[in-house]
Amino acid sequence: MKNIDQLKQIYAAKIAKKFCNIDNISMCSKENCSCKIAAEVKAYIKTIIPPPYHKLTIDDFHGKYNGKQILSSQTVNRAKEKLVKYCWGDNINLREFYDIPISKRSERSFISERRKKGNNVVIYSDNNVMNNSSGKTFIASLIMQEAIKSRINPGNYIQTYEWLSFFSLESMIKKDDGNSVSYSSTCDWLVVDDIVGLMNSPNMDAYISRIIDPFFMDRLKDGLPTIFVFRFDVSKYTSILEKKFGIAMSKIINDSNTYTISLTS
Repeated sequence: MKNIDQLKQIYAAKIAKKFCNIDNISMCSKENCSCKIAAEVKAYIKTIIPPPYHKLTIDDFHGKYNGKQILSSQTVNRAKEKLVKYCWGDNINLREFYDIPISKRSERSFISERRKKGNNVVIYSDNNVMNNSSGKTFIASLIMQEAIKSRINPGNYIQTYEWLSFFSLESMIKKDDGNSVSYSSTCDWLVVDDIVGLMNSPNMDAYISRIIDPFFMDRLKDGLPTIFVFRFDVSKYTSILEKKFGIAMSKIINDSNTYTISLTS
């Protein structure tokens, strides 16, 4: 996991000053210092989630890019509906979610149950979206934010997080960086972003599926949620997914317990 110590100290000092009127968090007399936990959550969110997404919320997801509407309101609302059901429970719809005060949303979170159940997420959009800026990474970041925020719950305090591009994951496994591979394969929450590969040759497909399949099979067996972000409409290629990405990824994508969030029009 990336080191957050310096950033955590900066946030802790600011939070302690703002809410407890003390200059140093070490002066806090509370047995369980909430300022320390809040600072840690903020530090993890900024460190794990790429900019600018670490600063954004579900209310910022409107389907626009550089001021231009690239997703229809129907597509945006459909994606938000699935996001809400994953993070806040299947029994809540989008309208009911917006009735919850912002300050109370974390209290109503269902994300800890997703970790226990090992519910994976698949996010995808069309090939032809402008600059691939359809909001897929944005959606993944909102899920990871909720996972990190749940760290305030005692049972989640030791949870770990990682965010990798598919290319970085391939490179890491090829280099056989044992420590990094072990950490990423066993972390509680993992985002694998920018998944491509439709144009690979059969030989390349065979090679990639062989090296990454054990990694995702381990996560699947251990019930660890992975959030996959595909840069193509994965629903059109289900018949070749096993050949291109291996058995584990194919199983996850086709699993009825996987939450699929489509940003296709």
